[in-house]
Amino acid sequence: MSQRNKLFIGNLNYGVTSSELSDLISQNWAIVECKLIEGKGIAFVTFESDEKASEAKEALNGYELKGRNLKVDFALDNNDRKPRKSFAGVAVTVAEAVVQKDPKF
Repeated sequence: MSQRNKLFIGNLNYGVTSSELSDLISQNWAIVECKLIEGKGIAFVTFESDEKASEAKEALNGYELKGRNLKVDFALDNNDRKPRKSFAGVAVTVAEAVVQKDPKF
């Protein structure tokens, strides 16, 4: 289930700082926390209420900031995210198959 008072903000210009984003949003809505993930172009912003988060989502989705259109949606709980596929060990398995098929490797 999504957190209705926490927004995911994506497609951020890498030059945007946490304080710039926080200042932009807090001009219109009271926020509890603004957490920018460095080098990823994403942020999570927690609002005081679900209603304020919904208002901000509608207003900020598609908003242009430093040449990029923001992608805004409700943040997902960790339990709601799809599991990531692991490719660890795939190279070893392929290498073992090659060696078993042709021992001169």
